[in-house]
Order: sequence, then C-alpha cells, then structure tokens
Amino acid sequence: MAYVYGDDGVYDERTKGYDSSSLSANFQVNLGKVSFGKLSATDLTDWYQLNLDGPGTYTLVVSTDIVNNYSATNEWRETYSGIEVKITDSAGNPLAGLDTSYASLTTDGSIVFNYTGGYSHGDFFVRVSNLSYAATDYILGLNLSVPGKNIYGTSGNDYLQGTNGDDNITAGAGNDTIISSAGNDVIDGGAGLDFLVLAGKLGDYAINGTTTSFTVKDTVGKDGTDAVAQVERLIFTDSALAFDINGAAGQAYRLYQAAFGRKPDLAGLGYWIDRMDHGVSLTQVAAGFFQSAEFQKLYGSFPSTTTLINNFYQNVLHRAPDQAGFDYWSNQLNKGMISPAGALASFCESAENQAQVIGQIQNGVVYTEWLG
Repeated sequence: MAYVYGDDGVYDERTKGYDSSSLSANFQVNLGKVSFGKLSATDLTDWYQLNLDGPGTYTLVVSTDIVNNYSATNEWRETYSGIEVKITDSAGNPLAGLDTSYASLTTDGSIVFNYTGGYSHGDFFVRVSNLSYAATDYILGLNLSVPGKNIYGTSGNDYLQGTNGDDNITAGAGNDTIISSAGNDVIDGGAGLDFLVLAGKLGDYAINGTTTSFTVKDTVGKDGTDAVAQVERLIFTDSALAFDINGAAGQAYRLYQAAFGRKPDLAGLGYWIDRMDHGVSLTQVAAGFFQSAEFQKLYGSFPSTTTLINNFYQNVLHRAPDQAGFDYWSNQLNKGMISPAGALASFCESAENQAQVIGQIQNGVVYTEWLG
C-alpha cells in the first residue's frame, strides 16, 4: 500500500482505500518526484512502476527516516524497522546485476544503475519488502545524473546550449550566448561580451564570488550549480544582472547619477545598456539624456553653461563648484572645446563619481533587458 505525492494530488491508502500490494501501474516512481508508503505485519510488499525518461545514471533512494510529513494527520514515526528494495522486470523478477538496497531508521539506502535505453514507462518495477513485520513508513525518490559534455565555442559570436549533464563550456572569443541547463556546469565565457541565460528568476539563485569569477546556485531545482568565469551578463526570466561595471553597464549606471543625481530606473538602464552594446558611445548616450523630459525639467530646454556646471557638480560632488573648477569647465564649454554631452560624460567617468557609485554596483548592475 502507498501514500503517493504527485502532480495530480495525494492519496492516502489508510483513508481512501488505495492499495499498492499488487504489481500494477497504479503507483509509480517518477524522476524528480517523491512517493511515500507504509508496510505492516499484514502488508509486507508494495509495488511501484519505475518510470525512466531516457539514458543516464539513475539513483533510486529509499529512506524510513521521514521528517517532512506531507500532512499533519499522517501517522509517521510509528515503529521503525528495516525494509528491502529491489528493481524488477515487468513480471516482478529481480534484474540481474543490480544491487538490493536496505533502509532503517538510521540508514538510508540507494541503488545506482546505468540505463542506456529510451523512454520507459512500464518495463521496470520497484519492489519494497518489509523485513521485520513491524509497521514501517518509507519514502522513495528517483534522481538522474546525465554525463556532461565538453562544449567549445569559436572566435566568433556563438550560441552554446548546455546539456542536462555536468558540462564544461568554453566559449572562446566573441560575444557569446550560453544557455544554462540542469547540470552543474563549468563555464568560461572568454573574451568579448558574454551572456549566460538561466531558467528562473533572479531571486531563485544564490550568486557568490567576484564580478569575473563566481558561482550561480539554483535554489529551486532548475539549473544546478554553475562555476562561471568571464561572463559579463546573467539573463533571468524577470531581470538581468551585469558584471561589466567598467564597461557599458557601469557607465550607463554612472551616467544616471551624474545627470539626474539618482539611481537609474531598470527599464531605462536596460535600454541604454543595449544601445551601448550596439556601439553607441557614452557621449552619444549623454546627448540622448539631454533630449529627455526629465533632463529638461531639471536643467531647462536650453540650459546655460552655469546651470550645467552647477548641476553636474551637485549631482557628482554634492556641492557647488570651486572657482577653479567652474572656470575650467566654463572655458571648455564656451569655447566649444567640449560639447555639453561630452562634459556630462566626463563627469560621469570622473574618479569622484566612480567612487560615489561603486558601492551600489560592485556586486553587479540589475536591469531590465531591452527587447525592442
């Protein structure tokens, strides 16, 4: 008999009359799912159809130390004793060459086996046997480890897809896009601007390390744990994270501070990062800022040299300009030696502005990817 947790609901044999004592497909062990069961002095054997989803190394796990009960009404931890687990064919005959596994209160068991066939739902079964005739609750789980691959990019702009195994991905030069997968991968983006695309939201991952070498750990079971180097952008389903704080992402972020004295909005930041990724210079982006409604509201439609200089100093240094500084920038602007947009770009990349902003971006720049 069994208590099964699956996509379609929960069935408790003791209250609903479901019985897994005979060999059938009524109860199943599926990859990534959990099956709960109960044996007793009068119920000595449970059967589960073992479903395999393709080739790989599978691990069937069994435990009687159940601490995470699905329902508070279930009578777990009654009396513990050992159980035996075997994998059989569809007629119930144990498969030659496979281990028998055991579990008790203090010891979990597992059977590791290699499967080279295709999709199989009905060819194999799991037999769970009670060895001591005492009431025993147990849990079954099935994991799959797929062999990884060595994947290499070229000197161009590559699109590289990982497998469900533990891959080693070396992208090489070029602006590459790497699609993460379920394995625990080692990824080197190489030279260029590289993107790693992940299957979940930013909040689903724990990211640790530096901006050039870090780990990305999936906390919800989609992408595994990846060791990443020389990848500048992480793309999530809800946002993006840029590590090129000395490149386009950092410059675009700093420009908002220099122009407006504030943090950037994520969508606007994403737009300007995209423009710079496609060859637009920092001065050209600054010129675009001059055309924005926010800039014209702060500075006026045709700001004077004095207005520009005073605002740039206030946003970057939080003070009025010193006389020498004011005279320098006034001379540069009035004589046409630098454009207003060029002056803004210079303030953006000044040592003072970089020092002011670094605490906000040293762990990366969050933005909304521009898809226009």
